[in-house]
Amino acid sequence: MDIKEAIKTVKCVGFFLKNMSGELRDDKNFVIEAVKHNGEALVYASEKLKNDKEVVIEAVKENGMALNYASEELKNDKDVVIEAVKQYGYALEYASDELKNDKHVVIEAVKQDCHALEYAPEELQNDKDVFIEAVKQDGMILEYASEELQNDKDIVIEAVKQNGQALEYASKELQNDKDIVIEAVKQNGQALEYASKELKNDKDIVIKAVKQNGQALAYASEELSNDKDVVIEAVKQDGMTLEYVSEEFKNYKYVVIEAVQQNCWALEFASEELKNNKDVVIEAIKRKRWAFEYASEELKNEKAAVLEALKKNREALEFSSKELTNDQDIVNRAIQQHRKAHTCASDILLDSNKIVTISTVKNIELISLASERLRNLSFKELIELIDEESYYFFLEKKCYKAFNIHFNFY
Repeated sequence: MDIKEAIKTVKCVGFFLKNMSGELRDDKNFVIEAVKHNGEALVYASEKLKNDKEVVIEAVKENGMALNYASEELKNDKDVVIEAVKQYGYALEYASDELKNDKHVVIEAVKQDCHALEYAPEELQNDKDVFIEAVKQDGMILEYASEELQNDKDIVIEAVKQNGQALEYASKELQNDKDIVIEAVKQNGQALEYASKELKNDKDIVIKAVKQNGQALAYASEELSNDKDVVIEAVKQDGMTLEYVSEEFKNYKYVVIEAVQQNCWALEFASEELKNNKDVVIEAIKRKRWAFEYASEELKNEKAAVLEALKKNREALEFSSKELTNDQDIVNRAIQQHRKAHTCASDILLDSNKIVTISTVKNIELISLASERLRNLSFKELIELIDEESYYFFLEKKCYKAFNIHFNFY
């Protein structure tokens, strides 16, 4: 393989350096091309080039872990190590002991990956400047901080800003600090779980928490979990929070409407009285027809309610009573709005002469929904079934041609 071909090869796949001659693995320009493609190809470079600062810097810029293959001298070179940990924080593992003790190096490492802190000496693991950079990258690393740092307001605020749940690892004193708890619940409402008992009873904090995550209501004080303003904000953010409110609020129409507007499935947790309230149920099925499943049996069997439901969601017939699936007006209305609504109609109705009406004549495809008996009517028998309006529409539009698709005329 000539030099040009070899260079072309390592530019594409740096690890091919492994298969090159000793002469090429000792060629600086050639090795630079290889490590630019894959920094860890440095492992196959000559010992001389593993000690060449220019080569090693190119390698660690591409992959910080290439520092593992650098000479001991360059593992102690600050410029090289800084480039390595900037690319991959865990490369701190391969730095010299001297540079692991260098605050600037460690800060650059934890900025890239806070967990690189495990390779720093204990003194720097407990350094405020270093730890602040770590929690900015992952607030939950506060769990591993010293008690002193867990009680440092500057550090804890940065931690909960990044992840509100880090409040769990703050000192008891700071879990009772309003500034910190506000920052925590703004980032994650459920951080309210770790606030002090006193702050769980602070209305300002609790409202901020449930606005961010309605489920945070579960961690509010008993007094505030029964506060109308708090409950309304919670169900506005997450309608399913209705499951956890008191029976009083489950029977409060305004609260339940706010809940089902946010999430129609919340109707499941409304009081029996409100499951029988037409306004509430209609709000729910505007979003999804399946919410009608949680309406009261009385409403599911009320013709006016089902007709109103069909106006809002054309597939509401699916959850109406069996009696109404046998009602011609209801089924016609449903089929006109959604062809597949026939699947909810009763077998009795689909075998009834009533199914052949203006609604089916005007929509030829609907004839295919009728029972086999109806689909095998003769032309004469069909004409006898439909009303005058349907008959003239049938002739004017020459529907009989299309009917041949579904009917065996004779």
